[in-house]
Amino acid sequence: MSDSEATPKLRRSTREKKTTKLFSQDPKTGSRKRKRDTDDEAGNATDKTVSEGLGMDEDREEEQEEENEDVDDYTAPKTKLNKPNKTSGGTNEPKAKAKVTPTKRIRPSKPKGDASIRKLKPDASTDLVVQIKESYISDDNALFLSLLNPSSTLQSVVEDFLESLSSSPELALADLINCILRVSGCNEVLSPDEASNLDGVVDTLDTYTDNLKQLNVPPYPLASKLPIFKKLRKQLSEFFHRLISASAELDSLYTSDLLPTLIPWVSTMSSSQLRSFRHTATVIAMELMNALCQVAAEVEKEDTLISRQREGEKKRAGKNKGKGRDKEFEARAEEVRKRKAKLAEHIEDFFNGVFVHRYRDHDPGIRTECVQAMGFWFKSYPSQFLDGRYFRYVGWVLSDTDSHVRLAAVKSLYTLYLSSEPVASIQSFTDRFKGRLVQMATCDLELSIRVVALQTLALIDKASFLEENERDELCLLIYDEEVRVRKAIAGFVRGVWEEAIDEQMPKSSVSGNKRKEKERIGLKCIASLLVKWGKRTHQGLFQQGTEEEEIDENIEDTKNRDVMRLVDAQQKGRIALAVDALWEELPPVADWETLLDYLLLDHSASETNDIVGPSSRRVAKKMTDDEDVDDAWRLTETEESALLQLFVASLRKTRDEAQIKKAEGETTLSDMTRALIKALPRLFAKHQTDANRIADVLLIPPLMNLDMYLEMRVIPAYESLWDDTIKQFNSHSSPITLSHATTTIQHLMSARLLTNTNTAKHLELEEELSTSLRDVVAGREELEMADFSEDEIHKLGAITARLVALSSVRDMTQWMEEDEGGKQSSAWDIMNALAGRGPLGLKEEELVLSFTFIAVHFHLIGLFKMIEECLRLLTLHLAWKSRNLSLGPDLTEEATKYKEVLEEQRNSVLEKLLEYAVGKDSKPCEGVKRAFSIFADSPLKAFHNLLDLHILFNGAPESPPSALPLIMDDQTQYRCAGFVQAELEQFTDDLEDPEKDLGHTTDDDASRAGSTTGEEDGAEKKDSRQEKIRREREASVDPRMLPRTRLEREYILNSLLATFIRALRVGVLNPSHCAVVLAQYGRFGVGFDTTIKVVIDFLRDLGMFRGEGHLVHEIIVRALQESFNLFMDAVVHNDDHTVALARALGACFVIRGAQLSIVRRLEAEHIVDIHKSGLSWIVKRCAGYDAVKSKKLLRHAILFFRSLQQLLSTVESRDALAIKAHLDQSVAQVKLQVASTKIWDPYRSYEKRLTSIMQKDKSMAIAFPLQRVGDERKVINRERMTKQAKQGGDTAGSATETEAREPRAKPKPKPKPIRRRRASVASTGNEGDDEDVFGPVARPNRTRSPSKRLVARKEKPSQILETAEIDPKVNGNASNRPVTNGHQSSTSPQRKRRRDDGGDSNEDVNPDPVIPSPKSHVTTADTRSRRKRLAPDGGLYIPSHIPSLPEKWKEKWATYTFQELSIAILSLFISPSEISREDLTELVEKSYRTFRHEDVTPIVKLDGLKNTRFVLELWYGPTYAFKDVALQLLGNLFEFFLKRRNASKKPGEVRERLTVLGATSGDTGSAAIYGLRNKQDISIYILHPKGRVSAIQEAQMTTIIDANVHNIAVRATFDDCQDIVKSLFSDQAFNAQHHLGAINSINWARILAQTVYYFLAYFHVSRSISNPNIQFVVPTGNFGDILAGYYAKRMGLPVEKLVIATNENDILARFWKSGRYEKVDSDIPDSLSPSIQGASDGKQGGGVKETLSPAMDILVSSNFERLLWYLAYKEANNNRQEACKLVAGWMGKVKQNGRVEVPKAVLENARQDFIAERISDKQILSCIRQTYSQSKYIADPHTAVGLAAAEIVVAHNSEDVVQVVLSTAHPAKFSEAVNQALSNVEGFDFDKDVLPEEFKGLLKKERRVIDADKSPDAVKAIINDREPGGNVQEIAVHV
Repeated sequence: MSDSEATPKLRRSTREKKTTKLFSQDPKTGSRKRKRDTDDEAGNATDKTVSEGLGMDEDREEEQEEENEDVDDYTAPKTKLNKPNKTSGGTNEPKAKAKVTPTKRIRPSKPKGDASIRKLKPDASTDLVVQIKESYISDDNALFLSLLNPSSTLQSVVEDFLESLSSSPELALADLINCILRVSGCNEVLSPDEASNLDGVVDTLDTYTDNLKQLNVPPYPLASKLPIFKKLRKQLSEFFHRLISASAELDSLYTSDLLPTLIPWVSTMSSSQLRSFRHTATVIAMELMNALCQVAAEVEKEDTLISRQREGEKKRAGKNKGKGRDKEFEARAEEVRKRKAKLAEHIEDFFNGVFVHRYRDHDPGIRTECVQAMGFWFKSYPSQFLDGRYFRYVGWVLSDTDSHVRLAAVKSLYTLYLSSEPVASIQSFTDRFKGRLVQMATCDLELSIRVVALQTLALIDKASFLEENERDELCLLIYDEEVRVRKAIAGFVRGVWEEAIDEQMPKSSVSGNKRKEKERIGLKCIASLLVKWGKRTHQGLFQQGTEEEEIDENIEDTKNRDVMRLVDAQQKGRIALAVDALWEELPPVADWETLLDYLLLDHSASETNDIVGPSSRRVAKKMTDDEDVDDAWRLTETEESALLQLFVASLRKTRDEAQIKKAEGETTLSDMTRALIKALPRLFAKHQTDANRIADVLLIPPLMNLDMYLEMRVIPAYESLWDDTIKQFNSHSSPITLSHATTTIQHLMSARLLTNTNTAKHLELEEELSTSLRDVVAGREELEMADFSEDEIHKLGAITARLVALSSVRDMTQWMEEDEGGKQSSAWDIMNALAGRGPLGLKEEELVLSFTFIAVHFHLIGLFKMIEECLRLLTLHLAWKSRNLSLGPDLTEEATKYKEVLEEQRNSVLEKLLEYAVGKDSKPCEGVKRAFSIFADSPLKAFHNLLDLHILFNGAPESPPSALPLIMDDQTQYRCAGFVQAELEQFTDDLEDPEKDLGHTTDDDASRAGSTTGEEDGAEKKDSRQEKIRREREASVDPRMLPRTRLEREYILNSLLATFIRALRVGVLNPSHCAVVLAQYGRFGVGFDTTIKVVIDFLRDLGMFRGEGHLVHEIIVRALQESFNLFMDAVVHNDDHTVALARALGACFVIRGAQLSIVRRLEAEHIVDIHKSGLSWIVKRCAGYDAVKSKKLLRHAILFFRSLQQLLSTVESRDALAIKAHLDQSVAQVKLQVASTKIWDPYRSYEKRLTSIMQKDKSMAIAFPLQRVGDERKVINRERMTKQAKQGGDTAGSATETEAREPRAKPKPKPKPIRRRRASVASTGNEGDDEDVFGPVARPNRTRSPSKRLVARKEKPSQILETAEIDPKVNGNASNRPVTNGHQSSTSPQRKRRRDDGGDSNEDVNPDPVIPSPKSHVTTADTRSRRKRLAPDGGLYIPSHIPSLPEKWKEKWATYTFQELSIAILSLFISPSEISREDLTELVEKSYRTFRHEDVTPIVKLDGLKNTRFVLELWYGPTYAFKDVALQLLGNLFEFFLKRRNASKKPGEVRERLTVLGATSGDTGSAAIYGLRNKQDISIYILHPKGRVSAIQEAQMTTIIDANVHNIAVRATFDDCQDIVKSLFSDQAFNAQHHLGAINSINWARILAQTVYYFLAYFHVSRSISNPNIQFVVPTGNFGDILAGYYAKRMGLPVEKLVIATNENDILARFWKSGRYEKVDSDIPDSLSPSIQGASDGKQGGGVKETLSPAMDILVSSNFERLLWYLAYKEANNNRQEACKLVAGWMGKVKQNGRVEVPKAVLENARQDFIAERISDKQILSCIRQTYSQSKYIADPHTAVGLAAAEIVVAHNSEDVVQVVLSTAHPAKFSEAVNQALSNVEGFDFDKDVLPEEFKGLLKKERRVIDADKSPDAVKAIINDREPGGNVQEIAVHV
């Protein structure tokens, strides 16, 4: 098409002189600067990755920001163009009131002159043309060029286009669609005819898509980085907004084909495979929707205005006047209504055609576009979109995996709540999703999402939609670690605080200064809220119970002092963080003066205090003001402590801000110091007895300007401050108080102008310490042996703690060694003697060690604390003293003596430290050593001090301590490494059992010791190991949810590791000892791993820069071995931590520079040695396990190759050759057989990686071709290649998908006999063309089942085609039977095949029925009986093979709908030659079109539960039961094949018919009837037990009075009905007459259809939980529903377990308990049966019991026979014939004796995949009530069986298990049970809450039903009478 055709020549109107209105999509959005450039490089090809979507999302956000840049408000256009020509001007002038005009629309006059939309000429815009050429996009479209031209006026472009549309609509529309194609990056030219041909849209776009896929084009405009497209997104939005608004003014929006043409094109493009089409179309559709919503809102306003005018006119004109005006108003109103309806239609078309599909697009960028648009619609068109059916879309994406989508969703909700008034629909939506919003606000990983979620929740709270507990949970975020989160929640906290003030104000009894009163009440409320949230945080985040809080303060202090020593005293606490956030929101927080006055008041008056003795606040009562404190603002002690912390934080914040403000700040600091000089003495006096509060008071002096004391001449006040500080220092011993006091002393000593006072006071402090120490030890000579009372021990401990605190910041060596000329012992001597008390094992101390953890003797606590502090003090003394050592060979006598004394002191301390930490020579009493570990952790502290001393004296050569070097001997080094390993093990034990007593041993190690003897031992320890796995998972939870003890323990452990690593790096310890910590990598979280990476960096330096590569080799191998042994010994549940370690250790091999270039590399020989050592070790272990036949341990050991593979990243070709040779040699030496089974996959993967590395070197590639990776490849492919050879010809050339990826040698010529055989088979044509619907049997592609091969040989092809489906007289004998699990079934004859060496072997072609195949399909199992689903011998059919899932099925299927998923899964079983893909798609679409939910089987999450649990709702079909899923498809399949068979019938010929027969316990019958009603040539007979189905179920069946539907009520149980059906199927003569077909789950097609929703559930859960570990809980009676899940699992679906939930008819539960499958009670007592998880403890006596869940009232489960075959197959060592015999024998016993007991091995195999639970009627009712109470979910009794079973099983699950409960029926079908459970629940109304409209009046409809006796003959008679040729046509009618 020429350019002239594409763009019509129109004249330019004079309107282009007008000043165009500035455009803004959202007038309320402020201008923002562009933050970043787009980084999306998406191409114009098929969708690449999700990262493209992220790029597009950024692109969208940037353009959104640009839209509002420097733009004035834009007013939506009015629906009428009152003034065609507006005046010029750059601003929006106020518009006059709209004048109502007649119906006729005013159109602008035709412009004069040439108004065509001309192409830009190169000379006019050279830059633009050049850039367009660079983009490879044609410049043949004027509209597209106008969008790109920054100088074009879009309003004029729109007006010209609309004029062209009115004159030449086809050309204009083609031009517009071509413009959209250009924006999509497509250069195709669409003709006017093609544009208007809406029927050809799909074909045209498919052609364009195929063409684009073949081109290598740059990114399309919306994703391009070219400057020309920078503002295209904004221009595109403005263009379509102006187009819609202008066309609305001109009426062309309603009269032209603009939207009717655009909608099909845009909708179809939005579903394209190409991201360029899909993204561009979605953007345009959303912009069109935005514009339409604005226009629709204006039309709605006009409608409202006319209505008001009409009402006003009526009132003014009177009753009989103004009829003419009324008609005029009516006409105008009718016109507006038409426009409104037209707009609604367009909006609905875009919404359903684009949004509904693209909001769940797999590209997150496209999803974001949709969600952002929804937010705009909420704001612009609230009357339409403020509805629950639109809210839910935003609610669903709140759990999207992409953060950009979640952010857009939260922003949309923010817009919704910001711009709308609370309505019922919003409240309902809020109630459903507010929990998710709270979760996002508290836990989302994206900070911006948390912030917007908090802002949204603040708006929700204003509408009073939040519960109190939700508000409290949000307020806890004031303590969050993120500043933005704390700032965001500050406003919310302010609202809570103001509410608290309003509640507290009426309680005040003081009259007077109301302002002051309100200030104090405000402070009281702040304090109470902080205390409340603090307690909530303490309980929720640290999970401390009451018992722990009641432990004595001394014990708590002992436990926490390690942490307090490690944590900086100046770090901000929680309240300080809250102060930072609330500084601007809460004025009292910044008002430190008011806080100080308030704190100085006496709040203790008339306060009830439970503490014995006087209140700590009454001690200095006289020092406080006499002002009365009203009860309304009186603080409790806890509140006062919190407010004191807030005051300190306020002071610190004030000081920090003052230091920034310079001059003004100095004044503030001076004022603050003056006030504190006066107030500090009173604060000291008030809080001196409370250690925690005095610690806060001690933080105040460091905030003061001490020079003010001198300026104000208040030196006595300064001395008083010193005295108060010294007093508190000497009065308390808690670590935090001493730490703060020491900080204050240090600050006071820094005041240079007050040096004299400081020196004097410090001497006083030292004197007091010396006096107190000597007073305690006075009169005792041998302190090591002296007796001390309990008080004296505690005093000594307190003194040493004070000395340690002081020595940490000041040199106290001179004071320590002062002995007054030998007159008395020095402090050093005293401390050294006291430190020696521990290891002596004093008898009197040993006698008191009979204690428990709680009832501990305080004497020992004080003793251990004292010894620990003494050791620390001695270590600090040596550190200070070492600074004065002299270097050099020539030392003075004084320096030499100093050195000798220091060495003597060091040796004395080292001796004690060695004994306490790692010593074994001395023999202290065991009780003392145990007590050390419990209370004082003295070994841990001694170990710290020991390594600190060695590090100190092994430092830099030029440092003073190096004058006295210290070397650690090898024995001590090994002890140190052992100590670290023991601490790591202890940490693991603490995680598993934090409450166990020390010294309490477990049998875990003993139980694991026997695990290597065989698989049987491992099975016996399964439960304990599962428990251990659960605990390990608990150990890796969110740090915010960890117990306080765990956090403290982690902190101490990291400190220990830091010291240990430091010792390694400086050379104190041999580097080989680092393997101890490396082995634990990946076990304890990110913090631990970050610490270990320092060791890895150290190893890299060791190997590359120190030449210690051999040592690195030894360390890495040892670390990997020890790490993997943790897995082999069942300490950890998998080898992931070893793989992670190997991946991290790869950093030791290379140092990379820019662009990942290798800067330095470890010598190759060491890398090769690492692999050789690892291979030798693991191959020997594998050979050992293989020798003892321990399959489980062998499978685990082989996984080590996964870790070795991580170390191959830097291996070169020659090195890979050496490693490969060593591997082959090692395997050959131990004679290890590498089998073709899946467990050897890690080995093969490692070997393949080696080979691929060798391939990089051409010389290696010649020597080692890729197709011969290993000899085992021959084993893998031998069978498959042999089959292909036998099939011959083109079959051999069509390799499977897997084989295509594995190049193989040129195939040998195939033997001629095999080709001849293939030719004979091929002559059968489309054998069994439509047979498999009635009995699909899976098999690998191009492989015939044995029975089919025999049929091909014995029967003529034409005979098979004509008679396979209907004719029951097909000849054949028993040898022709397929593999069934029935009785007397024989296996297929074995086929001989030729070996590679020419020999023959009688091997079964397919020994395993579940061999994975890349593509399998349905094939004919038996041409005579497959539609009946019963084999001739009475057994059931099963697939001959179960296909494996295709490669990357998770990625491909993740976004599939139910229909798409059905097609994908059915295609694995059904060959296109049986049913074409087009026909299959049509069948699936037709089958599920009647379902009431778009997801067919939606999944919902239950709220209010501790564990994650979903409900998969399967009852959205026409009969409200899960059976619809299969039977709707089955009915259509029946009809499909009958139509195809009868298509060739001539008029008058006998048509083939099908008589469908089935039995139902409730749901199957109605589902089958609805699936087959009115089907031509099909009759259906349904048997149900009379009176044993629910009223609704019976009505659903019997009220269908179609001629082909027959209901038979049998006076019997369901099992009797099912026996009748089986009997009729077994009657060959009866089959020959009526051609029976089955609809029960004995028809395998039903099972196949039901596998789909297991996959759908997996993908739905995966959207909120990554890689979920799903456990399906299935209420089942006939075992069909859960069998579908079993097949899904066998296909490859990740399923943790399948839970069988039965009612009181519990034959299945009893089988899983005892292995006995029995109809009646067993004589064997329960005590002799093993108790297993999930087993039923109840029995069933005599017959079927009627329950509340009638559909499960089944005594014998038919489909269970199918599972038994798979269990028998494994028991028979994969021999099909033996498996059939076993099943036949078992089922024969059931039939004869009513019971059978399977071998124990069979039962254990069943327990590998299934768990069984029995639920009583009482439990059903309780579960329905509980579920409704917790989650407001109404469950039917069958679903309740599943939910109750899930609740029982969850106690045994690990934490990561996600339960999905299958809901099989709508609760309305079982009204009696539901009403019985919920009738007493307040607010419950069955008719309103449960009953669907379809059920109302159902029980009153006319029914057709036939009563029959329990006899096959009776049913035969009924069928004979009613089928063609019958005589009786009478039907009993029950109304």
